[in-house]
Amino acid sequence: MTQAYKIIGLIATVCIVLSACVEHETTSVRISSALSDAEEVMYEHPDSALQILQDMHISSSSNQLQHATWALLMTQAKYKNDIKQSDSLINIAYSFFTKGNDMQRKAMVLYYKGIVYNEHNQDDEALKQFLEAAKTVELTEDYKLAYLIHSSIGMIYAYRELSDYTMQYFEKAQQYAQLSKYKDYIAYSYILIARAYALKCEYNKAIESYNEAIKLGRTYKLIKPTGDALNEISIFYNHINNHKKALHYIKEAIQIEETDKKKT
Repeated sequence: MTQAYKIIGLIATVCIVLSACVEHETTSVRISSALSDAEEVMYEHPDSALQILQDMHISSSSNQLQHATWALLMTQAKYKNDIKQSDSLINIAYSFFTKGNDMQRKAMVLYYKGIVYNEHNQDDEALKQFLEAAKTVELTEDYKLAYLIHSSIGMIYAYRELSDYTMQYFEKAQQYAQLSKYKDYIAYSYILIARAYALKCEYNKAIESYNEAIKLGRTYKLIKPTGDALNEISIFYNHINNHKKALHYIKEAIQIEETDKKKT
């Protein structure tokens, strides 16, 4: 195992990175207000989204669109809340949304099918789904989802030490993050680029990219991406034997974490 791979593996353990409600073409029934509410808060408050979905009573005998949407959003909510799951829910959504022309839902279901494969260490199958999702999401304007898809592809290539592919997909992820205007994803996109430089052993460029993430995080008070960037950059400073700077950044990361805990 190369030194670069060891570093990218260590960093990945620290931080693995990690929608419009469109009507299905074959039905005139729209999703329920509760499902819409859950989707509305999914990115900012995934715990609240999970609670809404858990409180719903959706059965397989109900409207297919409602059932498939609930299954898809429940898969998404569980993943965002770090709850490992089987493929039972995503298969319900997959069998429904891959048959229609709703490209946003199709891209989303392909992505989360890949996520479930990835959670069960089936990386080849995960990559297959992610790549198909990447093609599909280009037909939509869901830039947040596009960011997630491309960053996931990049991470698989990073673990395989395919540095050029890693950089290619992380750069695409950054483009979509910028288009989404979602500050957390923009900050994380700089972290991804830093990891790609690390894989290429271009440590100075990696540090520059981490500093961009930190700068953005400080400006917009982005707690988690700032903390993750600080932790990761400290690893690099340790690697180049600049222990003083490494200690400085790790102390700031701890301070941010403690401040955030006090707020909650």
